[in-house]
Amino acid sequence: MKNKEAKAILEAMSKEELVDLCLNYRDIINEFDEKDTDFEEFWKKYHEVTGLKKTDYQAAKKHWGRLTKVHRKLALENIEKYFLSLPTYNSGKPVKKARTYLADKNFLDEFEVAKSDSKPASRTDGKPKRISIDQVAVNNYSEWEQYCKENNYDPQSGESLI
Repeated sequence: MKNKEAKAILEAMSKEELVDLCLNYRDIINEFDEKDTDFEEFWKKYHEVTGLKKTDYQAAKKHWGRLTKVHRKLALENIEKYFLSLPTYNSGKPVKKARTYLADKNFLDEFEVAKSDSKPASRTDGKPKRISIDQVAVNNYSEWEQYCKENNYDPQSGESLI
């Protein structure tokens, strides 16, 4: 809020409202601190659940600040439901960044567990059924072939041989 806007708001307030504002300023400050604490909890949980890199922190925090307490609670509570409702493709899930999840209010969506468009997500050894070269730390194709041989993948398709 700009100084001129704040001044106009204060000038429009009655004497009683100004006194109330002064007496309750600590509660107002605590509410802002609570928002920050809640946001940090949301930020951590969102990225733990989705596996996304932590980007656009300030933009997400801005959208968080615009939410009501009820919406903030739902945003935090519905992260897992949102994530599990996304379809799974061979390339992964189309997960939104935290800021977009908040801005679009996806936490208010109706959630159903999505059905997969691909093969089961993991083999019996816990490794994915399919991989791509960009998912593995290799420097060239011969390293990719070696990795696939050691981990039972076809280097041409990335499909599991197990």
